[in-house]
Amino acid sequence: MNTDYKTIISVDLGFEVNPNRPITSFSRFLTEAKCGEVHAHPRAQLLFASGGIMKVAVENQLWIVTPVQGIWIPGGRQHQVFFPENVQVATLFIDPSFSPSLSTDTFAFELSVFLKCLVKKNGGFWKPIF
Repeated sequence: MNTDYKTIISVDLGFEVNPNRPITSFSRFLTEAKCGEVHAHPRAQLLFASGGIMKVAVENQLWIVTPVQGIWIPGGRQHQVFFPENVQVATLFIDPSFSPSLSTDTFAFELSVFLKCLVKKNGGFWKPIF
């Protein structure tokens, strides 16, 4: 597995606190990339890759996330994501005002076809027009 990450990405959407935008999204094809630094943002994050494998470090845990899985990262958790090869990634960031009843634990889970399609479709609108 490649550990020489050629691309460093920074996505600021997780840091926006705005109840008027409860969900923001991001989708991109990445090759040999990683998030710039270990970070934590106020928005919770649902992350998955429809192709390729991600390594997700969350506090003292390391998750290997395959294309049939998603990972839930609660807001405020220190984490870093690595994309060692070719990965089509999609993520939703959920505003803290909409996530108080959601799990405060990080966990991986099997994604239904419906949820994959919903996240991917929403990820196509990650640059707001307003």
